[in-house]
Amino acid sequence: MRRFIDEFLEPEERQWLVPNFEGIKNKVFDYFDNGLKSEEIVKRLQKDMYIFTDEQEFDWELEVVNNILENKPITNRFTGITFG
Repeated sequence: MRRFIDEFLEPEERQWLVPNFEGIKNKVFDYFDNGLKSEEIVKRLQKDMYIFTDEQEFDWELEVVNNILENKPITNRFTGITFG
């Protein structure tokens, strides 16, 4: 999921990448609306995107999912760009 969160969450000119931020956000809310909790959402996103993760990455991805659900901004760890 790092690829999608840290590389694809970029300025408007990169939002053509699939999934873009809105695509990820929509998936998170779809899973949430279907009764999944944050931890389960992260695991489902990892499975859907065939992404290996470790504990540190899981914690980061969980923070991103929680921020999406709480409508808080998300800042790319590498570029400093913030998404809301």
